[in-house]
Amino acid sequence: DGQYIAYERKFENKGGIWVRQLAANTNLELVPPSGSIYGLAFNHTSDYVYFVRGNPSPALYRVSLVGGPPSKLVDNLEGNFSISSDNTQIAFVRQTINSDGQRQYSLMTANSDGTSERQWLAGAHPYGIDTPMWAPDGQSIICSYGSTTGGSQDVRLISVSLADGQKKELSTKRFFRITKMAWLNNGSGLLLSARTNLGENNQLWRLAYPSMELTQLTEGVVSYADLSLTADAEKGVASQETLSSDIWVGSSRDPNTLKRLTQATGNFCWAPDSRLIYSSTASGNRDLWIMQRDGKDQRQLTVDTAMDVSPRVTSDNRYIVFISNRTGEFQVWRMNIDGTHQIQLTSGGPKNHISLSPDNKWVFYNTTDDWHLWKTSIDGGEPIKVAEYVATLASMSPDQKTIVSVGRDGNRRVLLILPATGGAPLKRIDLPGDSFAGYRIKWTADGRFLIYMAQLDGPIMIYKQSLDGGPPQELARFEQDELFDFDYSPDGQSLAVTRGGWLHDVVLITDLAH
Repeated sequence: DGQYIAYERKFENKGGIWVRQLAANTNLELVPPSGSIYGLAFNHTSDYVYFVRGNPSPALYRVSLVGGPPSKLVDNLEGNFSISSDNTQIAFVRQTINSDGQRQYSLMTANSDGTSERQWLAGAHPYGIDTPMWAPDGQSIICSYGSTTGGSQDVRLISVSLADGQKKELSTKRFFRITKMAWLNNGSGLLLSARTNLGENNQLWRLAYPSMELTQLTEGVVSYADLSLTADAEKGVASQETLSSDIWVGSSRDPNTLKRLTQATGNFCWAPDSRLIYSSTASGNRDLWIMQRDGKDQRQLTVDTAMDVSPRVTSDNRYIVFISNRTGEFQVWRMNIDGTHQIQLTSGGPKNHISLSPDNKWVFYNTTDDWHLWKTSIDGGEPIKVAEYVATLASMSPDQKTIVSVGRDGNRRVLLILPATGGAPLKRIDLPGDSFAGYRIKWTADGRFLIYMAQLDGPIMIYKQSLDGGPPQELARFEQDELFDFDYSPDGQSLAVTRGGWLHDVVLITDLAH
């Protein structure tokens, strides 16, 4: 009815639900902080707030607008869900892990009290299902369907009939990702929060229905995430988000001495000569840059509109290997340390998560369709399969006899130690919870320990793990920032991290009917 806005507010990395009364301009806590909130919606009579909370696994809850304890309705679902116009049913997406360690997605419905679950559509990785939404007549569910792991435009809108379960594609337009959808007045169209390409920001789009004519409504550096409209679609709210991220460098013995150098996003690496190669949007695109360890002599290495990320440098300081989607999907590329002679090393389906062998002969990578492990020569050529199971973020030991990677044991992530020549894992090391984070696993020089990022209880931190198992040892934490990547300098004396956070605002949108 447009009188209230419900939103998540975080305190000490735990999300609670607050309600803002627009007329009185007052805010009230509805659900105390506990876990993270992944989805949020009023029912159509505005007397209940439904939400998805992960603690420890995502579940759907309902709480009265006047307060009281929340009631759990459905277990094991993704964040986006939709309530039918008569408030009797819920549409949602459930994710499971199959015997091969791959994600499977199911479009589900249930009664509003969580009973009578029914599956309507299933999809296996890399084809995911998201943003389910009831059609105005209640006879079908519209959702997004496709792959976002390969860096290409592969997500489309589909309709699933509730009469016979038939799937129908609604539009020829392809997106990289659709984050949220909402109906405009009288079912005349959809408002989307989506991006067409990976390197762009989410924008708002109007999609006429059923003609499927698409119009972009916003543009610029602001990215739109969540989205919600009133029942008459006269006004709505959207969340705007901006990433603030920098690279910090300091002593490895005291992480508190790290100093901020420059804007940088995601992952990076040290070169053997102690320079830093990092990803930055300073040019307006996601390009690779190089600089001295004190931030001086910054120079752009790649110049294109694609995303160039995940740099790794050979130990002889000759090549930089990186990931780029300049051909339309993620592939492995190589260039000289000065940015010249950029060549593509892989082809076929999309690739990701690269690492180098210590002798500089091999590039390891994952195929994003199944997350199996492959390698190819640093000079290119025919790829060789190393592991026919989920084995991501591979890293070869200093003696080049074994490889560590992240695998799956059911729904749990584990560290796998496998032979360098491939084959079955030699050892599994349990990770606490489903806590692994980041882009890399780093070996200590003596080959006895692994260093990685994880989130156990609180912020993401850097941990040291013995190959003999046992609890990990905390090395560094950054309470005020989110940690995106880390790496130690070749001499072990310096630690660099990319860290920062997302800045969020909620904006009111009016005059939507026109």
